[in-house]
Amino acid sequence: MTITTGEEGHWHRSGENIRIARDAAGISVRELSRRIEVSASHVSQVERGLASFSVPTLYRVAQELGISMDSLFEDPSKPKASVDFEEEQRAAARIEEEVVITNNGAQVITKFPAEKL
Repeated sequence: MTITTGEEGHWHRSGENIRIARDAAGISVRELSRRIEVSASHVSQVERGLASFSVPTLYRVAQELGISMDSLFEDPSKPKASVDFEEEQRAAARIEEEVVITNNGAQVITKFPAEKL
């Protein structure tokens, strides 16, 4: 296992992310290379972390694969942060709270009792 850090790690990560996105899009190395106007060998080397693309070429790759430029540098081994909104709502409802809403001068008081959840 090779651990890469700093700039080298970002380039290695971008190659891995390109391969993942390319596979997900069902595009071959040869087809991607044709679309971005570089050799298939160069695409393969980038995907394996042995070479890198110029910024304009990275931009074309992102366009062809339908992904954002920043997604090229995300760590694919780390899950994206997600929020369980239902759990957040349940947690908020467990806190007994009084909310006053004013609508044309009328006040509505709503309580969320914790024992009813």
